[in-house]
Amino acid sequence: MKRITSLVIIFMLSLSGFSSTPDLVLLRSLLYGASESSKSAESFYSSLDKIKDDEGTTITGYRAMALMFKANYAWNPYSKLSHFLHGKKMLEEAIAKDSENVELRFFRLSIQTNAPFFLDYNSEIVADLNLINKHLPQLSDQDLKTRIEEFLILSSSKLNRS
Repeated sequence: MKRITSLVIIFMLSLSGFSSTPDLVLLRSLLYGASESSKSAESFYSSLDKIKDDEGTTITGYRAMALMFKANYAWNPYSKLSHFLHGKKMLEEAIAKDSENVELRFFRLSIQTNAPFFLDYNSEIVADLNLINKHLPQLSDQDLKTRIEEFLILSSSKLNRS
């Protein structure tokens, strides 16, 4: 069933061609699917090629997440680290340009909460959590709001240790 869903999403992406503003709900679905398999992660990474480079910091954040998912599935330790560090750099640059962007901060929070300790990528958990909690009640994007709330519930034990 997950495979069929992924194929439908990829088909919809190819039809739309992202000729206008990218559908963030669709991108989020692809992002979530990328956590399930290397094939889905590769599809997510490839789908971002259809989006113009000048689409803004949120799209840069999606590209960063795609690289970090590639790192998750790479078998070569050098490739793993290279993809992760490149994705991390992209995400940090996007956040530096748009520090109040809740979705970017959510991306970083989710990565920092789940990254292995030895990568030493966990210094902004509290700051991201504070910004997200501050802006979450006013968030107009209901899909994003629901995904963040679900993440916070599922990750509460990890977040309480931070």
